[in-house]
Amino acid sequence: MQTGSLATSLRPATAVVAVPAELAQVSPDVRSDAAWFWWVFLETDDLAELTPAARRMLAVAAALFLRRGAVATSVRDVARAAGVSPGALYNHFESKEDVLYHLVRFGNDRLVRSLDTAIPDAGMPRVRLAAFVTTWVTGHLGHQSLAQLVRREYIHLTGDRLAQVVAQRRAVRDRLVAIVRDGAEDGSFRLPGHRPDTSSAGPRPDDEADPTPVAVMVLDLCLAISDWYDPSRGPDASLLADLYVTAALRLLGADDVPAPEPAAGTAAGTTLAVISRLSSPDPVPARLSRGRG
Repeated sequence: MQTGSLATSLRPATAVVAVPAELAQVSPDVRSDAAWFWWVFLETDDLAELTPAARRMLAVAAALFLRRGAVATSVRDVARAAGVSPGALYNHFESKEDVLYHLVRFGNDRLVRSLDTAIPDAGMPRVRLAAFVTTWVTGHLGHQSLAQLVRREYIHLTGDRLAQVVAQRRAVRDRLVAIVRDGAEDGSFRLPGHRPDTSSAGPRPDDEADPTPVAVMVLDLCLAISDWYDPSRGPDASLLADLYVTAALRLLGADDVPAPEPAAGTAAGTTLAVISRLSSPDPVPARLSRGRG
């Protein structure tokens, strides 16, 4: 559970987030963190129906949920940090769960729209996979704290709210599964146990290898990036996205996957070079395969 300052997870340590006048009454210990979410909320019209007071409480709740977790944060905690009475929250939201639901849907919706824009409906599976992975990685890095919050806290939703979010997440998974399946069928990807369709009659069901597990592996590979990436240290997000595309293609058994070419002598180059070697199909050196003593 995260308990300290959110500076490194929300933005580079050197970045300064302007605090809008709408957050002037917010408690100083969460004001700058809430301001980051406030500006993210204004990037789209998804929350346009909310009043400034409701967005203020949503931004404060987001900062507290990320720091403490939604379960450990009470309505009174949110109200106190927002500078309002506990009853004021219920003028805008049904419950604390409703607040969390707004945050989760906001984060999920913006990522799904990015995928809709970036991924062609048809075309080479490798191209579609690269578009998916690049969009997923850069989407999580561009709004890192929001990505962490959504991924960690959505499980605390219940009933129809949870069902809607799970269905949305499964739809994203199924989109990637379809790309992987198409690549296995045309020979772009070589999945364990799968033989591409080379007959006019089509593949027999027994020859099908379920692409779901390996697709989930690719998703998990991309999701974890929001936990460890530090934008103040690099490497650059676009270079990192290229590396993740390379790792995903190799995981799927694609041929002729070019390795990223980071600039030598830079911190980003050193990081990428190390990870690129570890993600190559060559055996891991014995000194790296041994556990830490």
